[in-house]
Amino acid sequence: MMLQRRVAAIMFLIAAPSVIQAQAVAESSRVRIGKYDDGFSSGIYAYVRGEEGIITSVEDDAIIFSLRDPVLVWACESGDIITVYRYDTEFVGRDNLVTVRYRFDQQAASPEADWPMLGTAISEAEIEMFMAMAGADTTAVSSNPMLNMMMGSAIAAQIPQELQEEFLTVASNANRVTLRVTDMDGETYTDFFSLSGFAEALDELKRVCP
Repeated sequence: MMLQRRVAAIMFLIAAPSVIQAQAVAESSRVRIGKYDDGFSSGIYAYVRGEEGIITSVEDDAIIFSLRDPVLVWACESGDIITVYRYDTEFVGRDNLVTVRYRFDQQAASPEADWPMLGTAISEAEIEMFMAMAGADTTAVSSNPMLNMMMGSAIAAQIPQELQEEFLTVASNANRVTLRVTDMDGETYTDFFSLSGFAEALDELKRVCP
C-alpha cells in the first residue's frame, strides 16, 4: 500500500500532461528520458507517448478516435524499475484494479492480469462528505460499495511486481507494445507504443537507480 501511494505521488510528477508535454511533440515516437524535481526529491524517468490517431471504436455511422494522451512510463522506485501505464481516462476499477493485456510486436498476447490503479483516486474524506450531502449513511464508509467504486477511479495503473522483470526483458528486444485496459464495466481502450530507444533508456535508468 505504501509503495502504491509513493508511486501515485511520482505519477503526479512524471505522467501529468504539463510535465510530459514540455518535451517536443516530435519526439513522441521514441522512448525518451525525462527529469523531475518536486523540491523534495528528484530523479529521471523514461516515457513514450501513445501513437496518435488511435481508434477507440467503430460504429455504424462513425469511427471514433481517442482524445486521450496515453503514456507508458518507467521510473525508479525504492531501488526497482517500475512500469506505469497512463491510459488517461477515469476508469472505475474493481478493488482499485483494472484488467490489462499486452502484446509485443506479433507475439502472442499476454493473459489478462489485474493492475493496481494509480493517479487521481478521490480521497475517503471527499467521499464521506459527498455521501453526507446526499443523506447517505457514513457510519461504515470503508465498507460502502459507493466508496469502493469511487476510490477506484484513476487514470493510470502499475504493472504487478511479478510481471515486471519479464515485461522489461521482452520490451528491451521489441519494436512495439500494444496494451489493452478494461474496467469493471467492460469499457476498453487499446493503445500502441513504440519501443524505439527503450533498451538504451532502461540502461540509463538502471545506472542511476540505487
